[in-house]
Amino acid sequence: TLGAKPARMDSAEKMSALLSLGDLQDDVDELKELAQRCLRPTVKAMLTAECERLELELTTRAGMLTGAAQASLARGSNPAPARAPAPAPAPAPAPAAAAKPKPALAPKAFSSGPAPVRLPNGAAETRVSYSTIASFGWDQDGYGKDPQNVYVHIMSGVDGIGQLKERVSCDFSKHSFDLKILDFDGKNHRLFKDNLDKDIIPSESKVIVKKNSIKICMRKAKGQYGYDSWMDITAKKTRNEDAAQGADPSSGIMDLMKQMYDDGDDTLKKTIGEAMMKSRNGEPDKFDDKPSSRGALEDLDFGHGPGL
Repeated sequence: TLGAKPARMDSAEKMSALLSLGDLQDDVDELKELAQRCLRPTVKAMLTAECERLELELTTRAGMLTGAAQASLARGSNPAPARAPAPAPAPAPAPAAAAKPKPALAPKAFSSGPAPVRLPNGAAETRVSYSTIASFGWDQDGYGKDPQNVYVHIMSGVDGIGQLKERVSCDFSKHSFDLKILDFDGKNHRLFKDNLDKDIIPSESKVIVKKNSIKICMRKAKGQYGYDSWMDITAKKTRNEDAAQGADPSSGIMDLMKQMYDDGDDTLKKTIGEAMMKSRNGEPDKFDDKPSSRGALEDLDFGHGPGL
């Protein structure tokens, strides 16, 4: 009847079942190997659970295959009684042209097997959250030393980090560093600084992990007149702004005067405001012998009146 299962497995089905068992066994072996290498407890538990599920499926399929083989042997030893021959049917008329038989489909070389397991620590699926390291200090080598480095010190909140050096990494670029500490005290920690005050040499920079502290050593890149002194760990202006200032020297004077006005006290603001007003009115002042400075003052726009 239609929809009935065949009484026994043919050769193609046996081949597919054997290959499927082989794929399952390979998956189980690989999951066990990944679980042994895994450091994260949660990920290791997930891999172990998936491994146990596949082992159960492997045992079930192997049992089904063994039962089918035993049933086939039993039917071979006890053949069913032969039926009485049916009367021969009347010969059918010969067909006009014999239909070309369709070629038999060869068994697939590999079974699809179970769906692949997507590991939670895969690169494409990684979404790691970090806690920002807020407490750190920095210093630099003094004048005359060659080569010179800039140092970043992390001494708070990292007690015992020396026993977990393999969890600390730091990536360097020409103008940034990215320190990461994975799975320390139940969190992932990060200190990322971009737009460093001056350029560094990434290949000669490194991170040093001590017993209860971390030290980042960044090798300074030489400037036009040697090693520049850093004013801060990061620059206030972006590199695009610095490049524009280099193309227009007068803009540097304007920026300096505006910064002095913004950061100065009331007396300095009053002095700069009065000088700017005199310059605009053409009155003599201390900038008369410096046309470039007077021009810069005339171009300044502080957004409020002089002396305020």
